[in-house]
Amino acid sequence: MMASRGYDMTPTMYSPDGRIYQVEYAIETVKRGAIAIGLQSKDGIIIAVEEVSRDLQVEDITQKIFQVDDHIGIAAAGYIPDARVMVDNARFFHKATN
Repeated sequence: MMASRGYDMTPTMYSPDGRIYQVEYAIETVKRGAIAIGLQSKDGIIIAVEEVSRDLQVEDITQKIFQVDDHIGIAAAGYIPDARVMVDNARFFHKATN
């Protein structure tokens, strides 16, 4: 891979060869992420996530299913710190609109 040479500073900046490095980084992060899925039936919902333990990770410590309120849940895949930011935003905007 060619060095980004500063073209990865913003997701709207193209490199001289027409690449957007921020988009490529995001795609690679998604490829390395675990699966999250939600299913709805007439009786309720099921939310499931894949747990992939890393070498230095303490088992059962990573939370990937979050509750926004009594009626809204989020299943996260990918970079969990980013997911936590999105969950916090969802909680904030949900409170602001109710």
